[in-house]
Amino acid sequence: MLATIRRGLALSRGDRALLVEAAVHLWMMRIGLWVLPFRWLYRPPPVAQAPGPAPERIARAVSRGSHLVPCPTCLVRALAARRMLARHGHASQLWFGVARPAEGRFEAHAWLECGGATIVGGDEPGLEYTTLQPKRVER
Repeated sequence: MLATIRRGLALSRGDRALLVEAAVHLWMMRIGLWVLPFRWLYRPPPVAQAPGPAPERIARAVSRGSHLVPCPTCLVRALAARRMLARHGHASQLWFGVARPAEGRFEAHAWLECGGATIVGGDEPGLEYTTLQPKRVER
């Protein structure tokens, strides 16, 4: 963790601010998944009107910040990135998938798409996930 903090201090002011924001959102989602009903966290956040940093920069901040949070699962990272993207004016789509590898163990995965590209959770090697249809959540 000390190495992550050192690397964070070497970042530009804007990237450092994104890293701190990512760490806060990651912690909120991690704790939220432990204590809140999932439907509260699954609701899509409102998208801000003013565009902010590029989605790739936000995804990179979430990836870096995930080293500062216990159990940074794909779902935690995707939910945190979705909140950050909305806050900075980018709409995104949260996806869930399931797979059953040859060993027979059930696998589940969450990923986030923005602008037609997978920006969080697209790094799962070797498995073909069957996408689950997302359920609409009423506000």
